[in-house]
Amino acid sequence: MKTKGIFAIVAVLLILVVATAGCVDNTQSIEDEIIFIDPANGVMYGVYWAGIGIGFFDLVNSDGTPKVITNNAKYFSNKDLNVYYISNNLYDNTHLSTKCYVDDDTGVMYLLVLDSKAFTERFIVTVMLNSDGTVKTINDSYYYDVISIQEEVNANMFVDEETKVVYLSLHGAILPMHDSSGNYKVAS
Repeated sequence: MKTKGIFAIVAVLLILVVATAGCVDNTQSIEDEIIFIDPANGVMYGVYWAGIGIGFFDLVNSDGTPKVITNNAKYFSNKDLNVYYISNNLYDNTHLSTKCYVDDDTGVMYLLVLDSKAFTERFIVTVMLNSDGTVKTINDSYYYDVISIQEEVNANMFVDEETKVVYLSLHGAILPMHDSSGNYKVAS
């Protein structure tokens, strides 16, 4: 009788453990991480790292359009938030810096984030966006220094011979390039 009671208790506990295993909430606020804001149009980018991995992404609204800063006080007066305008420098109290690049052929702009937290430097690159979600071009570069991709010694371009899509590698961070209308850049 004692064995059946112990078995029943163990069975109930096991069922509870299995039933609640998927209920752990790993959700964090994106605002707990670092947010970069494009000073020209207010488009927001997020940086997240866990262990040795790092992620860099566009913050988006529920309809898929880029998130644009609408309340500077909400972000810049809150001492718990790490919010910075994009510029070519190392940000206070961080191990991150950014650089803006432009493709001389298309005028499309790219944003590179350097993470020097780890033992080696890590780089992430993304295409910059306008507030309507289209790719950003050089027309408003006066907010920050822009570096020509074609003149950057640590930039390489690769072509997929089958599709002719051109890929950009900046310091080892790779992504497909775009033309000024937002389509992938294709080699001629």
